[in-house]
Amino acid sequence: MLHEDDPACHPFPLVIAGVTDARHFDRLGMQTYGFLPMKLPPGLMPQLLHAPDERVPAAVLAPGAGAIARLIERYHAI
Repeated sequence: MLHEDDPACHPFPLVIAGVTDARHFDRLGMQTYGFLPMKLPPGLMPQLLHAPDERVPAAVLAPGAGAIARLIERYHAI
């Protein structure tokens, strides 16, 4: 799916030891997974991840939101 927008992309799994809001869903018996489709400039993620001013470039939000919307649409169609 991600290759439709960017044929040269290299999706990869990322495991982060930390806390998310997923713990609330876990208490309800709901398994959750993260999906973070962002095309960041090389080397930017380590500089911004959990930094005092943690942020992402605004330009990556619209394409990422579109990818999430398509994922939901395709999952709903199954």
